[in-house]
Amino acid sequence: MKPGDELTFETIRNFRDLGGYEAAGGRHVKYGLILRGPALCELSESDRRKVDSMGIKTIMDFRAESESSHNPEYIPAGAEYFRQCASIDRHGNEIDFSPGAIEKISHKFVTLFRLIRGTVTNDVYNCMPFNNPAFRKMFSLLEEERTPLYFHCAAGKDRTGVAAILILMALGADRKTALDDYELTNVYYKDRIDAAMKKYRWLVKHSSMARYRFTAGAGVSRMVADQTIDLVIQKYGTFENYMEQEYGMDRTRLERFRNLYLD
Repeated sequence: MKPGDELTFETIRNFRDLGGYEAAGGRHVKYGLILRGPALCELSESDRRKVDSMGIKTIMDFRAESESSHNPEYIPAGAEYFRQCASIDRHGNEIDFSPGAIEKISHKFVTLFRLIRGTVTNDVYNCMPFNNPAFRKMFSLLEEERTPLYFHCAAGKDRTGVAAILILMALGADRKTALDDYELTNVYYKDRIDAAMKKYRWLVKHSSMARYRFTAGAGVSRMVADQTIDLVIQKYGTFENYMEQEYGMDRTRLERFRNLYLD
């Protein structure tokens, strides 16, 4: 199994293990402890058995309350479940950032214009790394060794993707490694991206920006994630400073964190 490989299921996609990536000191992230993916909703019996076999102890759900209540997920026996929305506005209000919600607002002309310009996506991404109770809870659970831990949003791409970037960089993975893992979503959701290109073919045909944005809507945008990392560095100078100021991980705690999850 290579780093970033998808774990195959019948009813969900983009389920992955963060294990195998090179991180601090040339060490590698341990397999089987930190898992990322989509919500575990409407699983087949076979998929439920597969989830059960993973021994997941903790599920961290980044969806808004409206998302999780409409699409409750399967929680394997013995697992603790925590929900804290990771998509929040500047006032701390939850945002339904599921693909379905973005699709609905795209039918409004003004909002469609904002969507194509990237304003909707960028607003959410720019808020995510800062003062985010969901990510603070996630790191707290990881420090408490509540693993195997599975973190997810709706499709396992945006909120989950940013969380994975933060975890990998906290473990000392370089920026390219973290962004490469993030962008693998576009491999596993290629059919969704192709469908979006077909549905909005007129806009895509006449606007390269529209093509880019609808690709990001069905998948992810490396450029948006890269800009999010830039914001972290601009504010804190280094990623280590970010981890200390946002999550209380001083050098001692950060080294312990890395020792827990690196071979």
